[in-house]
Amino acid sequence: MIMKNNSSIFNLVRKLTILFILLAGSVMFIADVSAASSLKPTVSGFKVFPSTVSNSGGSVLLSAKVSNATRCIITVKPAISGVGYNKPCSSGTISYRITLPSNSTKSNILYAFKLLVTGRTGEGNVTAPLETAIVTAPPKPVISSFVTPTTTLTSAGGNVILTASVSHETSCSLSVSPAISQTLGSVPCSTGSVTFPQISLLANSSDSNIDYTFTLTVTGSNGTVSDNLIVTVDSSSDTGSSTTTTTTTTTSTTYPPVTGNTVPVAADPDAIIKVGGDIWVASCKGNEITVINDSTKQIVNEYGSNVNYQLDCPDALAFADGYVWIASRTNSSLVQLNASTGKWIQTQTGSDIAQPNYIAVTGSDIWVSNGTFLSEFNATSGANMFVTKNTITHILDGVTCIAVSGSNIWVSDSAGAEAYEYSASSGAYLRETLGGGGGIEGADCVSYDDGYIWVTSNNNNLVIEYNASTGAYIREFSIVNPSQVIFTGSKLFVVSSYPLVSVLEYNVAGRLLNTVVNKVNTGFYRANGMAMLYDGGNLWVANPASNNVTLYKL
Repeated sequence: MIMKNNSSIFNLVRKLTILFILLAGSVMFIADVSAASSLKPTVSGFKVFPSTVSNSGGSVLLSAKVSNATRCIITVKPAISGVGYNKPCSSGTISYRITLPSNSTKSNILYAFKLLVTGRTGEGNVTAPLETAIVTAPPKPVISSFVTPTTTLTSAGGNVILTASVSHETSCSLSVSPAISQTLGSVPCSTGSVTFPQISLLANSSDSNIDYTFTLTVTGSNGTVSDNLIVTVDSSSDTGSSTTTTTTTTTSTTYPPVTGNTVPVAADPDAIIKVGGDIWVASCKGNEITVINDSTKQIVNEYGSNVNYQLDCPDALAFADGYVWIASRTNSSLVQLNASTGKWIQTQTGSDIAQPNYIAVTGSDIWVSNGTFLSEFNATSGANMFVTKNTITHILDGVTCIAVSGSNIWVSDSAGAEAYEYSASSGAYLRETLGGGGGIEGADCVSYDDGYIWVTSNNNNLVIEYNASTGAYIREFSIVNPSQVIFTGSKLFVVSSYPLVSVLEYNVAGRLLNTVVNKVNTGFYRANGMAMLYDGGNLWVANPASNNVTLYKL
């Protein structure tokens, strides 16, 4: 009886031991499964820096954090010869430096990088979100200035001296219409200057003036640009008499009356602003500022190149705190005048004012552009406050327009890919526009109103709307060769330069409402189109080809 009980106890102990072993095995199996699930590969923080390099190419660094990996594979599209990363890896940070080749095309090249991380057998693979880098297109050629000190010769004719400044050029040529006996054609040029031959224009024996239109054409690795200037040889109609008449001229501030809404101004009007009840017009080639009464359309004043005003190709205007500021492009200066009296106040010069071509006012400050950088000045004292610096992420190479958007500014870059926003208080770069239907290939002008900006792209034949706070793309519509744009909040006025010189009125949905100006293209073309001024109900338009400004009642 005792042995039987012992046997039962022994069997019970044995069964419990086997059950414990089985349970322990199950726990170990569950632990192994849990441990196995934590061995799947992971990847995070995959990035490429910098994300943009110049057209000459350059080095970028790819990096990421991986774990539980056995191999890391990086590929790129479009493929780059000799570039690829396929190496064993485990856990930690991987990095890979490659060199992006130069870009000789006329568009940006986008490289897309893919990172594939493999795990242990049976653990699977993981792919990081694509990262991209851009090699920008070569900069477009630029004609910074094309001028002559003498735009009018007497009927006896004479010599003409031309000067020009260019950049991003490979070759330059000069032509003239009507043709002259002197051979022109190719002329030597290098960044900063063009060397012209001395040109002789013959005497004019006719009864009409002869206008010689000189065209400078500059070709670069990314396109061709042209600029025109006109030299007039006066008629001989007043020299045919053998009797000499002496006329005494007295200085007068009385100007001839103007009939209609078109007012003649000096050659090549290219900037218009409104100051109180007057319209101020800057004429680069005519080297003059014309002041027109907005109500009567009569000229009330003219400011030229005398020693007080020190103007040399006035190319842009701005009004702030009772003063008019003038960008004097050829002598790289800012001229300040009293807006009420026209009295000269001061002239600012320096390395931060190099051939200025655009001005905008933000509060008590003015922003000045020369195409490749922006400078901020106090609108009263002229003190320099800030100069933008080009970085790899935003390279200014052709600023044509500045739009004030509250406490910030947006600038269009005709040689760049987007429009850029800066803080008006600190000058800090904030953001850029975020693409569009096909992305922007050169932003020719930008205009702001009511929280939105509109950007024209001549290369893409598009006018594109963005959110001014975020730079996010909203919509677009097509216009052939758009340049300058004015956005009023409900309407857009857009200059189209080809095949007709037109100012077109659209609503924000892109529906054409009105053709304000439409005339035969005389061959004149400006990078930022014809200057316009919207005064709330009417539109002033500068006509560079006919040297006048016209008020259109809308």
